[in-house]
Amino acid sequence: RARGRRRGHLARREERTGAGAGLEVGGGTERFDAVARIGWETRPDPGDAFAPVVFGGGVRIDRLAVDFAYRALGPLGSTRQLGLSYRF
Repeated sequence: RARGRRRGHLARREERTGAGAGLEVGGGTERFDAVARIGWETRPDPGDAFAPVVFGGGVRIDRLAVDFAYRALGPLGSTRQLGLSYRF
């Protein structure tokens, strides 16, 4: 057992609450759709690396859809998420 540790002690869980909002605009036809997204979210801790603004978009051709999102992480760089889906 490590010195100074209590037995059964778990790491402290980070708890935060905040608010957010987003906007999605797009259009298309029966076979093709495209959308652009922007979102904003509050972060109560001023030292948090997350940027409050998130950008993204998506394209659907027939049953195949591709979605993308980007968020800056300050000194940590950025994160990108890509989603691919197909409807049967």
